[in-house]
Amino acid sequence: MSRINLPEIVEKVRRAGDKSLKEVADNIRRRMSETGKPVTYPIQWDSEKQRKAYFASDGFGHGIPYKRQGHYEKGWVVNAMPNGYELSNAHPAGAIGGMPDSGWQSKIHKGRWNYLPKVFAEEVVTLIPSLLENLRVEFGNG
Repeated sequence: MSRINLPEIVEKVRRAGDKSLKEVADNIRRRMSETGKPVTYPIQWDSEKQRKAYFASDGFGHGIPYKRQGHYEKGWVVNAMPNGYELSNAHPAGAIGGMPDSGWQSKIHKGRWNYLPKVFAEEVVTLIPSLLENLRVEFGNG
C-alpha cells in the first residue's frame, strides 16, 4: 500500500517557495544596489523650490557639489518575514529609485538610476520559473 507523507510534501513545497522568493528579492536588491550614472547638466530640478532649497541648505546638508558616498547603494537589504521577504532601504530612497506606491521618481535621477517599479516587474515574472525549478530539485527531478 502506498502512503503519501503530506507533511513532507508541504515542507518541500514551502522550501521551494521560500528559496524562489529569496532569489527574486536578492535579484531586486542587487539591481537596485547598482550605482547610477553621473548627473547630467543642466540639472533637471523637479521645481524651482527644490533648486533653491538645495543651494540654501548646502546640498541638503551634504555639501556642494555633492560627492557620492554609496549609502543608497549599500542601504538595500532583504529581510526574512513570516511569509516571505522584505526589501528595504534605510536611506531616503524614493526620490532616487522611485516610489513603489506612486511610481514617482525625481527628474534628477530618472534614467540614471534603476527604477524600482520597473525592476520589480521584470524580476517578479521570474518567480514561477524559479519555483518550478526549485520544486524539481526538492522532489528529486532536477
